[in-house]
Amino acid sequence: MPSDLVHRIAIDTHSFSLSLYDLQGKLVPKHRLSAGEKQLLGIAFLWGLARISGHRLPIAIDTPLGRLDSSHRNNLVERYFPSASHQVILLSTDTEISKKEAQ
Repeated sequence: MPSDLVHRIAIDTHSFSLSLYDLQGKLVPKHRLSAGEKQLLGIAFLWGLARISGHRLPIAIDTPLGRLDSSHRNNLVERYFPSASHQVILLSTDTEISKKEAQ
């Protein structure tokens, strides 16, 4: 997400709904996020929940890179997938993850 779009995220402790805020503290409607930004937000939210749970949970992601630009793709492949869990299942197309990313 561009740093000027979302500055803070709040989680309602009862409903677990997310609220996004800009630098001025104004609510950012979720429809303003691109599909890739929503995907990254969802992954980050689930990763955070898994980490604070204290349990080793398997992760399964369908079309993990389909909506992302190359910079975000590289970050997920290099940083998130290797450390997300002891078991990571990626359901992708043959063109989405190439031999380079799979190594």
